[in-house]
Amino acid sequence: MPSGVADPVGFAAESVETEGDTATIRVRAVAGRGICPNCGRASFRVHSRYHRRLADLPAGGRMVRLVVLARRFYCHEARCSRRIFAERFRELAPWARRTARLDTIVQHLGLALGGRPAAVLPGG
Repeated sequence: MPSGVADPVGFAAESVETEGDTATIRVRAVAGRGICPNCGRASFRVHSRYHRRLADLPAGGRMVRLVVLARRFYCHEARCSRRIFAERFRELAPWARRTARLDTIVQHLGLALGGRPAAVLPGG
């Protein structure tokens, strides 16, 4: 990340790439553990990793795409029905395709404009 730009809380920026009118920001979680959403037990044992792709608000006239490196962890609680779980992020809904701040703007535009004009926005 450029100097003077803070990483979002809980994330570290890996890279920023620009191509045409799109900026892609790759981030990863800085926490060394995951918390099982079923039982609440912490796990340090990583099962696998995958990429989550989300749209964010434009910056500097460019569409912004976030690529989050997310991890799946093993749950070792014997009474928990979930053996493998994906880490959760406070700032991102589990199945979101856009950030909460972009989603809020899209919802406001949809209400203000009757639905159709906001449907053509990125992530809409």
